[in-house]
Amino acid sequence: MTSKTPEKDTIASVPVPACYLCGSGGAGLYEGMPDRLFGSPGKWNLKRCHNPGCGLVWLDPMPSKEDIGKAYRNYFTHQDSPSGTPRGMDRPSLLLVKVFKPLLKLFLHSTGLRRREKEWRKRAEYAYLDDTVSGGRLLDVGCGKGDLLDRMRRRGWAVEGTDVDATALEYARAKHGLTVRLGTLDDLRFPAGSFDAITMNHVIEHVYEPVSLLWECRRILKSGGRLVVVTPNLDSLGHRRFGENWFPLDPPRHLHLFTKSTLAECARRAEFQSFELWSAPAYAKGVFEGSIEIEENMSGKTRRDFPKWAEVSFLKVREYSLVKANGEGGEEVVLMARKEG
Repeated sequence: MTSKTPEKDTIASVPVPACYLCGSGGAGLYEGMPDRLFGSPGKWNLKRCHNPGCGLVWLDPMPSKEDIGKAYRNYFTHQDSPSGTPRGMDRPSLLLVKVFKPLLKLFLHSTGLRRREKEWRKRAEYAYLDDTVSGGRLLDVGCGKGDLLDRMRRRGWAVEGTDVDATALEYARAKHGLTVRLGTLDDLRFPAGSFDAITMNHVIEHVYEPVSLLWECRRILKSGGRLVVVTPNLDSLGHRRFGENWFPLDPPRHLHLFTKSTLAECARRAEFQSFELWSAPAYAKGVFEGSIEIEENMSGKTRRDFPKWAEVSFLKVREYSLVKANGEGGEEVVLMARKEG
């Protein structure tokens, strides 16, 4: 049953008692979560599927399709992640960072982790298509400000983008002169076999029907074309550390949250026969910084700047080490799928 017609300061919601993928019920993972990033109204619950072979996490209740736009009123897609020394750092912390930062850099270089970090960042900046021959037609779904499209165009791709954020698209046109369209893939209905590559960076967690989205991507890919999907990883080191304060949970905009296994199941249901998945740590630092800020805001307790810097640095080293050792623990899951036939 849908909730009553909302006032301006509420978001209508619908109950979602069963798992989208397997139909099982779910147990409460986190309850009563506010929008910690953009202040949209309401409190939200996340459930995890009971089925041990599944494990999908979803919002229950979810914002209604008619009211989901209210969760994006103050939202501008693809904002830059926090980076560098925090502004306004207290003087003792600033002095400690100046002492320990060179030691951290020395450690990263000596262990090879700094090289690995640069490699991961470069791969992420080119949507993990860095080993693909350019020159084809590429569509970025959820292109935001168009930064990825601009980079890919400079590498020789013929690029187009879509987004539901009109403000972001205006920026993409004005800043980069890009061809970008307002609407969802279902709205735009590109002809079958239109693109050599499709990228979706932090989009699939926002949609009500993830499998249908992947199916549409497969339809408009050319034979042999590649789809790259990047989404938050529930099995990440950051989620284990921060729990309900983990930055990428982002209620009420993130409707479904994935692991490698649940994203793989979505790909199978969309009839991708050839695909691989991996855990990626490329933007771990920004996730850790954002999670610490949420943790402080929710607890009302502020930590000194140096301990926060030290924890972010430790977590980043730990995550890159985990990914290097066994391919697990990264803040994002990446799906690379190829259309056969």
